Amino acid sequence: KVVGVPEGDVLNVRIGAGAEFDRLKAHSALGNGNAIDVCGRNDSQSWLYIRIRQDDGSYVCGWVSARCIKIL
Repeated sequence: KVVGVPEGDVLNVRIGAGAEFDRLKAHSALGNGNAIDVCGRNDSQSWLYIRIRQDDGSYVCGWVSARCIKIL
């Protein structure tokens, strides 16, 4: 679950584990309360590889900073 994103801001979903990577074209930003599946982590555990379910039932995968994710 996404938490800790400042009000009015979004959590960028990226194609790689780092801020230097581009944002995804589809589903490029998440807000507080968005549900996600965590599928992996980088070596330093600072970035998470996630899966996001879209409205049509398909999934998009990408990387987000771990600081705004709460694993339930």
